[in-house]
Amino acid sequence: MRARLPILALACLCLVSEADAQDVPPNAKEATATRLHEQALKARERGKRKAAIDLWKAAQHLHHHWKYAYNLCAVLLEDGRYLDAWRACDDAERLGFPDEHQAKLTQNRSRIRGKLSADHVFIELHVSPEQADVTRDSQPWPAPRAMWTRDVESRIEVTSEGFETKKLTWKHPLGQASVRTVTLKAARGALRVTGRPRGATVYANDLAIGSLPLAQADGLEPGIHQVRVTAEGHVAQKLPVKVSQGGLTAIEIALNPKPAPKPIDAPPVTPPSSGVLTITGWIGVGVGTASLVASTVAFSRVRNARDEIADLNADPKLSDDDHSTYTTNYNETQQSFEDARLAGYILVGAGAALAVTGSVLLIMDAMETDATVVPMSVKGGGGLTGILRF
Repeated sequence: MRARLPILALACLCLVSEADAQDVPPNAKEATATRLHEQALKARERGKRKAAIDLWKAAQHLHHHWKYAYNLCAVLLEDGRYLDAWRACDDAERLGFPDEHQAKLTQNRSRIRGKLSADHVFIELHVSPEQADVTRDSQPWPAPRAMWTRDVESRIEVTSEGFETKKLTWKHPLGQASVRTVTLKAARGALRVTGRPRGATVYANDLAIGSLPLAQADGLEPGIHQVRVTAEGHVAQKLPVKVSQGGLTAIEIALNPKPAPKPIDAPPVTPPSSGVLTITGWIGVGVGTASLVASTVAFSRVRNARDEIADLNADPKLSDDDHSTYTTNYNETQQSFEDARLAGYILVGAGAALAVTGSVLLIMDAMETDATVVPMSVKGGGGLTGILRF
């Protein structure tokens, strides 16, 4: 016990507070840590593990170096303090343990794992995003999130700005290593739309989400959304809006009234024509014209018959013996004259009547089918007079 006192006294003198350690020049601290390291090696050789542990802890406090952490890991393992030994191994790796000695550190870890696995579980948690804050059983759990524990479950909460909070109960039976990864989802955004007219319908990507004024529409994926606002009697508006992750995006849209439509003059109404007047009119004109042509033929026969009668009366060779023949020829010619003249009159009258009737029918049909025709009045009326002379 007396031999151990100088070692403990030296260790106590070197375990200065953080503020006092900052006042010591770096070279002095390293030199003191080196002396403590040498004392710890000697104490371990003599089997004084607890003194060696205290000395290496003091050296590590003055000067963080992988060799102090590694030796501390080894002596803690020998002393059965397995959790502390594992942490010392972590410190050795963090301080740049040389690759050429990595096998020794791996061997120590394997021995510690074998001891702790009987009544502990090694849990390791990875989170995304990496800067997320993590609590385990309501206590902060900083990175790196790997540890041994006797607990069979952990209540985990992962939070990060702009992401949805994740809570879970992690069950991890003793004697097994348990590794878990938690990935946070990007927090959804919200949209606020104000403007006019009141009651206008608001759409996001063609899905109706409310009406003006829209105080807040939640649950929108972060990114660009096509926002459209419509209202009866107004010109619709559509614009791209970027919804921020986990935030509230506010926009204002004012719809303009639709312009009043220009008056359109109604086109003239053209009633459908049955075609009866047209057909009848053309038939009347056609037949009347043909009758008038035929009347000229009849009147030509009248002139021929008249000339034949004149020739009979002027024949100087006419005698009593020829009187009966003359009478017969005269009566036949006279009858032909009368028949032709009657036929001519009938054809002229009928032809004129039909032609006039057909023309009137065509004019009436044109007036009925053309609604834009303005009737023209003829001063004194109108008439058709035909005079034929023979």
